[in-house]
Amino acid sequence: MALGARTGSRNYAEFLASLEIETSVTGVSPRSLFIVIEMLAKVGSVCGIGKQKLSTPNAIATIAEHLENVAIEDCEAKERDGEVKNSMTWKDVVEVGLMTQALALLRALPEDSEIYFCREFDLGEALGGEVKATWGLGKVLELLDAL
Repeated sequence: MALGARTGSRNYAEFLASLEIETSVTGVSPRSLFIVIEMLAKVGSVCGIGKQKLSTPNAIATIAEHLENVAIEDCEAKERDGEVKNSMTWKDVVEVGLMTQALALLRALPEDSEIYFCREFDLGEALGGEVKATWGLGKVLELLDAL
């Protein structure tokens, strides 16, 4: 399982690197803040960097270290302890894939940008408590901003 996670992570990273991701983001002012939402925001909580503003290089280093030293080692430990399942599900390996995706996307951002990983935002009791941000919400905000 550990070999599969390590190999799969490397292959997925190579695949993402082969895509033509635009590396010069246009219309971005220096020190822009990017808010990571949805499933990729889970990377922040898994790596211990959720709900805090980080520089892009710091976020990349933290995720890369966590991917190698925690996610892969967890697979190795499960093998060692005999916890390997015969029928694995996506939940058993999703964090490795998410961290690999996050690294590919963060590497395409300007180095002087900042990152904030957050799946849910507290709007306070008057506005209904916590809301889970989705890509749909981002589109609505973009359309409202254009009015």
